[in-house]
Amino acid sequence: MQPLALLLLGSGLAIAQVTPFPRPASPQVPAPSYKPEELGTMAGIVRHSVTGEPIRKANLVLMRTDPRANQNAPATTSTNAEGRFAMTGIEPGPYRLSVSKAGFVPSDYGRGPGAQGISLTLEKGQSMKDVELKLSPQAVVTGRITDDENDPVMHAQVALMRYRFMMGKKQLVPGGMAMTNDLGEYRIFGVPPGRYYVTADSQQRGYNFGVDRSAVRQPEESPASTYYPNATDAQSAALVNVPMGGTVQGIDIRMRKERAFRIAGKVSGGGEGRGGMVNLVRKDSLDLMAMNRNMSSWRGPSGEFEIKGVRPGSYFVRAHWFDGPNQQMTGSAAVEVTDRDVEGVPVMLAPGLEVSGSIRSEDGQAALVSGMSVMAEGRAGRFSPMGSGTGRVKDDGTFQIANLGPDQYDVRVMGLPSGYFIRGIRLAETDVRENGLNLSGGGSAAGMEIVLSGKAAQLEGTVADAKGNPLRSAAVVLRPKSGKAWELAAMQPVASDQNGKFRLQGLAPGEYHLIAFEGVESAEAMDPDFFKEYESKAETVKLAESAAETRAVKAVTVQPR
Repeated sequence: MQPLALLLLGSGLAIAQVTPFPRPASPQVPAPSYKPEELGTMAGIVRHSVTGEPIRKANLVLMRTDPRANQNAPATTSTNAEGRFAMTGIEPGPYRLSVSKAGFVPSDYGRGPGAQGISLTLEKGQSMKDVELKLSPQAVVTGRITDDENDPVMHAQVALMRYRFMMGKKQLVPGGMAMTNDLGEYRIFGVPPGRYYVTADSQQRGYNFGVDRSAVRQPEESPASTYYPNATDAQSAALVNVPMGGTVQGIDIRMRKERAFRIAGKVSGGGEGRGGMVNLVRKDSLDLMAMNRNMSSWRGPSGEFEIKGVRPGSYFVRAHWFDGPNQQMTGSAAVEVTDRDVEGVPVMLAPGLEVSGSIRSEDGQAALVSGMSVMAEGRAGRFSPMGSGTGRVKDDGTFQIANLGPDQYDVRVMGLPSGYFIRGIRLAETDVRENGLNLSGGGSAAGMEIVLSGKAAQLEGTVADAKGNPLRSAAVVLRPKSGKAWELAAMQPVASDQNGKFRLQGLAPGEYHLIAFEGVESAEAMDPDFFKEYESKAETVKLAESAAETRAVKAVTVQPR
């Protein structure tokens, strides 16, 4: 599986928000069937957020959000000439309703543009009427990218960046991207309002498919990733305020040029005769766009590779060779680039490592459902130099994760059955959740045991505003008091629904902080630094096994920053 940053960088698409699809139900747990009279309907209108006028030809998608959602396709429809829509035959359950139209920012019900929406809960036979969604006009950011001699930089990747809490830590993630044309001009559209860093990164560097045989090598300079207006990092950059529906022009960046270096070496250990790919991954970056895209190839038995345009820093050189999905070899080497070229880097290929094990319930029986998957990803939220891997859980509860590289990993289980939590993950005497899975020595791991408990707790309740009225779209955070990294990584904030209600399920017993925020997105509420400011206002909740607790929460209002 490719790291998220590589997928984003390779796509060149503008991304306003990333909303994961709900997990499909297990094939061993048939979706409940409903009588025709138990199915519901939903109807409403889509309006312009500024003028209030109805919007015709808007596209709507209604998608289940609960873990046991069935495998039916999402319900879709569009608005008529009066901006109204209606859907029938809707099964009861929680949903997220999204709307989009060209010229507007895609939006979810109950939240502003670019923010993840709230849940709409449909009861059996309910006819939900007068559902109102609002579309905000898109913002556009334009500018021109030039080099240090004021010549246009073609095919530069320009991104709007903002901080979000992802993969266990605060990182800069893209909120929209575009490529420059032959004049160095770019246009990023579909942008939600907000404050962004703007960064430009030249793609003229780094795609090397040969070895330089020049008789005399010239010192190399490379356009550096540059933040608006002329900074090398976000800490020194200027924030650009993007108003709703506005066109922000003249965000021009004159890219810095830095002395660049080359990394050369040899791939060995197998697969050299057919060749493969080599690329760089920058270590420990908090910027998803900062993963170095320098790539090279090696061909023939020599195994030689060369990567140009590398700026000083700490990297992994990653080599990958494959012949079909089941025959892969990988290798990695750490490289420090200071003030000179790095020569003779050895990268030894080895067959991909495999992790195997089983999932069972704590009473000793096989896991009740299949359809789950087990994922190994870079330890502590960082990108593994060898990527990550996922294995599907079979009907007998066993799983295999293939083609992992020698590295340290966290292990996660996705698609847990309703009412279950993870009691523990062990490999021999190692607590994998606490200490991670260490494959740095190059050996595969067999016999991992994942134990589930069917005694998960649940917490539900209501959120009220300062006047005591039910508050929809509040960000509800249940944070483990232990502060352990693996527990925090499993945090999933929810938003109160249209009636101010919320529900959290599949909870491990323990002590938690419970707090609800008004005026912030769930992604911001997850940030430990943000939470620390309001920790004193959180309520302590103790959950026992199989507990079903109810709380009434008064939201903390957060003023815009």
